Amino acid sequence: KRDTEQLIETIKLRYKGYDCYIYPDSSGKSGQTATTITDIAQLKTAFGPRNVRYPNKNPRIINRVKSVNAMFCNAKDDRRLFVNTDQCHILTTCLEQQAYDPNTGMPQKKYNVDHPLDSLGYFIHFSYPIVGRPSMRNI
Repeated sequence: KRDTEQLIETIKLRYKGYDCYIYPDSSGKSGQTATTITDIAQLKTAFGPRNVRYPNKNPRIINRVKSVNAMFCNAKDDRRLFVNTDQCHILTTCLEQQAYDPNTGMPQKKYNVDHPLDSLGYFIHFSYPIVGRPSMRNI
């Protein structure tokens, strides 16, 4: 959606009667919106402060990517994240088409498939962050 008010309205209509938990980008707490109220403040008002979950600052992009990848398959071959490709067309397309910059190893932004992946990453990193030291995988 174009703005936070539209997003809130759409979520409330689509998921009426459900408890919604929101995992926004932490930069939404800054005052850079069209209104005088921050995006996160609007979300808290609409869904309740306990239902809007975000860290004090955004995680590093590489940490978000690693968290998502570890949910798909970690070093112990645990697979804890699955995508319903019949219901999640946009996420599926983005996962299939995300390219990485060969020089930096970071996700490329120029193909406009990164927003759904960023959203997934904020939720996964908040709920299932990578902790501890990485270990070698036995192959």
